[in-house]
Amino acid sequence: DGRVGGFTSSAELYVHAKNPERVRSAWLRSKTLPVTHRPDWNDVRIVRAILSLIAEALKDARMTHILLCTESCVPITTLKE
Repeated sequence: DGRVGGFTSSAELYVHAKNPERVRSAWLRSKTLPVTHRPDWNDVRIVRAILSLIAEALKDARMTHILLCTESCVPITTLKE
């Protein structure tokens, strides 16, 4: 939790890894879902992976917003923006 722009914020990370066996960081592995859909580009399994991430995030009753990112598209902005 932290203070950003005068309001309290918190964030949690959930990771869907196409190849979880390749995740080397112990911290990142601890955030990785126990299931992988092994999606390919333009594949319905991408939707399944997204739904798995959302389902996991919504287990937290405090969840109010969900931001989806890909490994190549990470937003660079403040939480307030």
